[in-house]
Amino acid sequence: MQYSSTISLNNGVNTDICFDIVKKAREKGLSIPVVLMGYYNNIIAYDSEKFCSKSKRSGVDGLIVADLPVFESKSVIELSKKYDLAYIPLLSVNSSESIIKEASMLATGFVYCISVLGVTGERKVIFDRVKILADKVKKYSKVPVAVGFGVSNRSDVTEIGKFADAAVIGSALINKIRESKDDNIVDVAGKFISSLI
Repeated sequence: MQYSSTISLNNGVNTDICFDIVKKAREKGLSIPVVLMGYYNNIIAYDSEKFCSKSKRSGVDGLIVADLPVFESKSVIELSKKYDLAYIPLLSVNSSESIIKEASMLATGFVYCISVLGVTGERKVIFDRVKILADKVKKYSKVPVAVGFGVSNRSDVTEIGKFADAAVIGSALINKIRESKDDNIVDVAGKFISSLI
């Protein structure tokens, strides 16, 4: 993920370009939900209200603010409600019961359960611990539960499917595109995603 961010920044991609990409995709008929994931300082630098307003106008459905814990998310939650954007909290296997409960009850899109400790990337998923986390989320909320970080193959997706509603794959997809000699990255991405289901 860090590699793709560096490449994007080196090519001049900024927040407005991301909004424009979503808007153009919607104009071409994209109908699946689009969620933006980023860091709070980028939202603040853009202006939080303006960011949420433009997200909605561009066709964004929800926000994941990776570095903002639920107990510091009041303004993001309020703006998400105001602009009809899903609030999607991140929870780790080390989250306390009170944080799990609060985040689960406030979530409006889904709850993103982190399956490994540390930053994103391909590595071994801690299935037993993330299953316990997913079960706790389901106790407090009716929104779907997604599991990500370290998910990289069909075996991971199959295992996650036993206790969660979705598997999130980022770094493994980026690595496939990066390693490919094929210029048609849409085909590369499609083939990889098909291999997971």
